[in-house]
Amino acid sequence: MTSARKGLVRVFAALSSVLGLMLLSLSFVPYFSLKSVADRLAPDGELESFSPHVAQVLRVPWGVAGIALLLAAGWSILRPNAFLRLLSASLRWCASWLRDLRQFVADLRLLSLSGTELASLAVICGLGLVARLMLVNRPIEYDEAYTVMAFAHSPFRILVSDYHVPNNHIFHTILVRIVVLLLGSQPWQIRLPVLLAGMLLILLVFWLGRTLYARDVGYLSAAIVAFLPHMVERSVSARGYVIVALLTVMAFLLASYLVRHRNLFAWSLLVVLCALGFYTVPVMLFPFGFLMLWMLMSTQDVSKDQYTRSAWGLHLVAAVIVVVLLTLLLYSPILLSTGVRYLFPSSGVLHSQSLQSLLAGLPALASSVIAEWSGRLPPVWPGIFLFGMILSLLTIRDRQNHRVHTEVAFLPAVLILLSVQRPNTLSRIWLWVIPFAAIWVSAGLGILLKLIPRNRVGQGVHLVLLVGLVAGLAATGIQSSRQRLIDNDFEFPHGEDVARFLAPRLNSRSLLVVHYGWDATFWYDLYLQGVERSPIYSRQRDRPFDEVFVPTVDTNCDGGDVLRTLLAVGPDLSRLNFDEMREVGQVDSVKICWIPSAHQ
Repeated sequence: MTSARKGLVRVFAALSSVLGLMLLSLSFVPYFSLKSVADRLAPDGELESFSPHVAQVLRVPWGVAGIALLLAAGWSILRPNAFLRLLSASLRWCASWLRDLRQFVADLRLLSLSGTELASLAVICGLGLVARLMLVNRPIEYDEAYTVMAFAHSPFRILVSDYHVPNNHIFHTILVRIVVLLLGSQPWQIRLPVLLAGMLLILLVFWLGRTLYARDVGYLSAAIVAFLPHMVERSVSARGYVIVALLTVMAFLLASYLVRHRNLFAWSLLVVLCALGFYTVPVMLFPFGFLMLWMLMSTQDVSKDQYTRSAWGLHLVAAVIVVVLLTLLLYSPILLSTGVRYLFPSSGVLHSQSLQSLLAGLPALASSVIAEWSGRLPPVWPGIFLFGMILSLLTIRDRQNHRVHTEVAFLPAVLILLSVQRPNTLSRIWLWVIPFAAIWVSAGLGILLKLIPRNRVGQGVHLVLLVGLVAGLAATGIQSSRQRLIDNDFEFPHGEDVARFLAPRLNSRSLLVVHYGWDATFWYDLYLQGVERSPIYSRQRDRPFDEVFVPTVDTNCDGGDVLRTLLAVGPDLSRLNFDEMREVGQVDSVKICWIPSAHQ
């Protein structure tokens, strides 16, 4: 070994030892000593975010990192040749990664769109944006309100470590938090991340349909995603499901590229996208399993001058391992703060149910999914979609682009994963399937378009049919959004008006008692009205109050609805003076009941 190499080993060992000892020491330093040092870093001399809980959480990674660095230093001294080989391999890996990055960018530049494609996509995306903008400022929904108030209004350090309920779609919530800090908390503002994701999804579904099948399939699938009323609604709902769908489509585009190209950067990007999907909603397990099975079944499509079959399999195994490790790293603040139990809470959303319960609930799940996906559609469209889906089975034998079509991998992947993890039958967790269903339906309808002769008359008929289908979908999507506004068909359409009525009447000794399903909505709407401290009663038995407000729908104040609400979520009835209970206002169908304290 040359003196230069010996010097390199010694420098690494010295630096690793010093840094390792520092980190290991920090894990044992008392909190007050750490706090005094941390306060010096703050401009005002008080770093309030460095709490005892934060220090306790940081001790574990500090200690683990310190021990790891000390072990690395010792290993480099004891096995210098092995250390140098590892260092050399790491440098070669970095060089390959940078080279593949340049190649990936060069390949992207070759994926150009014609003027006709750009114009067509501009029209589809523009009309899809119109349908979404009509609903982007609609009244807030419960899950959206809870996400904003319980998580997005919290500091980042709390946001990434709090998973007490699965409403926290963490990656999405981080994006909402950034928007809240930059713009504010109005409904259209908190829905901005998912709106942008929904618009990007339209473009990428076109590209995936074009990549897997043909350009016409891309147009039709993009139009379905752009104008399907359910997709329009989900694309302006501040939840993470559309982001999972977007990340899944991006992952499939990368997978299609990797089948033909051996590119380390593309593999890295694929891993990051999948991990971000898990970091958004853990039900990413299902699209990830679907992706991995499709890539495994696509082994026969792999370019022989890029991979051997064993190399392709090793790349897939390595991708799965790195996704798991990266996901654990992303969730480490939660694991360190609260433990693994909150990742699979007892709420049933992620908690695995029995196989018997799953099988018994499958008909209801299928009915719920179909009802949601086809909601607000004229009867003709479900029929067209079903016809296209049946015809798409004929494309399975079409090996023009890929020998194994995505439909072939979908059902086995879902069945295998359901045998392991059986989530609650919430239809929205299957939203990621819609882009693929749109592609399959479009591939089936594309068979009919291919039957049209390619002469001048046939080309005209082909264009009329294609434009007619897209225009019909656009008219359906825009009309559906318009009708929802006319019907005021929302979860709690009068929440903002009721909050506006209540805000000037609430003081520090007022309570608002609302049943479950309204509490987060009122919490959010009252915040927008300037009521910073939530007046909503949440079983604080010793909380003092002078008056109670109870909103009720379509019943008088002396009706049973008010009593049921108070019994379910209100203070003890003995603390209320029902003799003086009265109605103090009405907002549309919502009546506001007022009850004074019995101890005034």
